[in-house]
Amino acid sequence: MANVNYWFGYWVSATDTDALAPGDAHSWVAWPYSYGEAVGISASATEPGEEHILAVENLSLQDDLNGRRMLFTVRNVGRSRVNGYGIGYSHISQ
Repeated sequence: MANVNYWFGYWVSATDTDALAPGDAHSWVAWPYSYGEAVGISASATEPGEEHILAVENLSLQDDLNGRRMLFTVRNVGRSRVNGYGIGYSHISQ
């Protein structure tokens, strides 16, 4: 039977001027997975109301002597600034 693991992280801007502007992106790294596991990542804005559109891009899995890690980017592909967002991570193993 498969095992599903999930965890959550977030980013919040210190001020409105530090918000994630349209077209801007943040690069992230995570170390949650093992060989053969299926992984998923989602990002969603913390503020309800106006439309915010975030994309998780450039997901790559890196493996070397220091272990395995996921590298990915969260990009604001909408038209409004984003003051904070959450990142949901999951991985499925046997």
